[in-house]
Amino acid sequence: MKEWYLINPQPTFNSGFEYEEFDDYSSDGFDELLGTTPLGKDVMFCRGNFDGERFEEETQFKAIVQSETPDAYTQGWQRQLLTRISDEVRNYKYIRYDGKIWLIMTMPSDNTIYDKCVIHLCNYVLKWQSKTGVIYCRPTHILDATQYNSGVQSVGRVLQTGYIQLNAWLAIDNTTAEIKRDMRMFIDISQESPETYIVTSTSKIPWSYGEDRVMRITFTECEYNPDTDRKDLLICDYVQSSEHTEQDMKITHTGNAEIRTGGFKSFSAESNDTVVFKLVLPEMLEKYVSMVQNENTCKISVKNFSGIVGSFFRLEAEDSQGKTGNVTIDIIGGV
Repeated sequence: MKEWYLINPQPTFNSGFEYEEFDDYSSDGFDELLGTTPLGKDVMFCRGNFDGERFEEETQFKAIVQSETPDAYTQGWQRQLLTRISDEVRNYKYIRYDGKIWLIMTMPSDNTIYDKCVIHLCNYVLKWQSKTGVIYCRPTHILDATQYNSGVQSVGRVLQTGYIQLNAWLAIDNTTAEIKRDMRMFIDISQESPETYIVTSTSKIPWSYGEDRVMRITFTECEYNPDTDRKDLLICDYVQSSEHTEQDMKITHTGNAEIRTGGFKSFSAESNDTVVFKLVLPEMLEKYVSMVQNENTCKISVKNFSGIVGSFFRLEAEDSQGKTGNVTIDIIGGV
């Protein structure tokens, strides 16, 4: 027998406190399995906003990943994850493991020895924009839902349009919970002519386990709109920033009204009186955009986070005479 199967000292359940002893030794045994065998591996538990590559918070835990050699191709995207029993683990929604991102599909539950959950491979990153201009990204597990039709539908006698349907699973949070019917997104790996889809249904309760775990979105193929869809950003129905014209005080700056992620820019108000600057930010940008004022000039800095590229916010100014000015500032990619 392998050494790592042994627990020393051996438990003796004759003290009258059998449940306590079992809990102690079962935890010790699983800890040994995680720490002293090749089965125990480092995985990253993830949560928060996603920038297309990384989450805001990624925490390392020891875990055992099962079913790494699936019996059928339909199981190739599914694994089971075993971890120490911990309430902390249950606060996460995604796993980074083996160079890929996995969605926690089930509520982690324990058998008094370890926590277990089912994880599905995220094979695409959904990307969309809010009406206030904020760009959001979320990893998702997508499956083909076009099972009982040919993938096209006829309009009249001649015209045929695409009619592919997809199901997408992703974690529920304050942002994804607001995804509504009729929102449009790109879902494709093609860069020349990516296919566009429209949300036709959202299901936020059946997979939630009562604790905001997982939601399912059904997408139906729709037509690309060259006037509103940005292939370069992979954003459908792109919201363009616009200047507010109701102002009687000019705000000046070098170049275009834009700041690169990881950079900064200064803005000045043309006024002989004392000026107060104010940032008007969507909530998601508050942790990434900051301002320092020095008399009638301010410096605005943007943190290096690629997930906010394409977003915008507004700088407002008012002097002691009541004159106002504003400028809308775009966030662009870093160098």
